[in-house]
Amino acid sequence: MGDARMATPPKYEADRSDGSNIDSPSGQQPSFAAQLRKTLNTIPAYTWYAVPSGTFTFVNERYADYLGLARNDPLRFGVEINVPWDTHIQLVHPDDREETLKVGATCNRTGAAGQAAFRIRNSEAEYRWFLSRLEPLRASDGTLLYWIVINLDIEELKRAEEQREAGFGAYRVHPHRQQ
Repeated sequence: MGDARMATPPKYEADRSDGSNIDSPSGQQPSFAAQLRKTLNTIPAYTWYAVPSGTFTFVNERYADYLGLARNDPLRFGVEINVPWDTHIQLVHPDDREETLKVGATCNRTGAAGQAAFRIRNSEAEYRWFLSRLEPLRASDGTLLYWIVINLDIEELKRAEEQREAGFGAYRVHPHRQQ
């Protein structure tokens, strides 16, 4: 979309349950997508990637478990299922959806990185705050291959900020006036 050059990443058959999905014949190097999935599964955060259109294609094990995805869900294996890029918005808290969609649409339109803070529903229908950072992964010629995303759980930070603000509400500091 926009000025960003895009390419469709290669598809593959999901044949392993550990998220690495090595789809190369025995003895050959795993595909780039398989290496990417394996890497994202080792990062101690909630990570995922999307195809150039912005459609979720893979979520790492930590994120899949948080969301309560079935063990055979296509998102665990990086299988592109051709859904609209904003299908995931149903997982975002209703109060945060508009801003989240705005950031996603801007990234898709411009091909530039972006970030947003929002609440995501977990497998028990509870919401936690996350800071999500999207980065474009490009080929050497500038072609957009994937969006690489990390969601950092900032729930405790948000709670601490709320407590701090509540405490300051009772003790507003006013500048001293000199006369």
